[in-house]
Amino acid sequence: MFNGSFHGEIIRLVVDGQGHVTERVAEDASTGDMVRHDLVGPFGKTEQSFYKDGELQSRVLLRYDEYGHTTEWRRLDVAGNQLDRTVVNTDKDGNDTEQWDWREDAELSSHFRHTFDPKNKSEQFASFDSFGNTKLTWSVLGGKLVSFWELPDLPRQYGDGFSEDSGNDTFETYACRGGACELSRVHYVYLDAKRRNPQSIEWRDESGNLRYAAYYEYEIDAQRNWTQRKIWVWSASLGEPSLYETDSRAISYWSQ
Repeated sequence: MFNGSFHGEIIRLVVDGQGHVTERVAEDASTGDMVRHDLVGPFGKTEQSFYKDGELQSRVLLRYDEYGHTTEWRRLDVAGNQLDRTVVNTDKDGNDTEQWDWREDAELSSHFRHTFDPKNKSEQFASFDSFGNTKLTWSVLGGKLVSFWELPDLPRQYGDGFSEDSGNDTFETYACRGGACELSRVHYVYLDAKRRNPQSIEWRDESGNLRYAAYYEYEIDAQRNWTQRKIWVWSASLGEPSLYETDSRAISYWSQ
């Protein structure tokens, strides 16, 4: 609300006879102009159109596999010309195993292969140039990095930073450059067993020195939802926790 009027979006849903959403239309609440128009299938959006000042700007077409995982994105301009395209292979659990990206000129711009074997917790990643030559590759076994290689003098790129779940709400994060990887660990403490709200997030270097942190204070209602929240941040340059954000919200509950 601003000066007594609502500024934002008004969203209208179109449903079929079974109550399933088939269309979603978003309009600018101030002007009434259309902002987005989605066509919806059983797994999610199949087409999304974007508008500015009520005029169509671009569209995105999406496809899914039998498990409901997105397998293809295509972005089109107003005339229907393809701007870019992404094709993804996934396993039945939804993990991406291979991805290809094409630019506006239909030339392959990126291609990577990512596989994971949950039985022995082995993981392999490789990215390739438009000619199929390997640019970057790494391997993880049991949650630990065992090898990393990349072509020299490459700019920052997808795959040179990644995280591995080491258990106990801790993730080992790797930032790799020039054939070497810097290891850090991020540890989460949650307010309850459902892990909905963090109490603290601490980022430490490989030697265990605290580099960055965030700490949360809550006021919780009878439904275990927070109504007041404060977030404190810490870094070596700050020297002590500093209040970063204060949030409040009112929640109404109803039952049929």
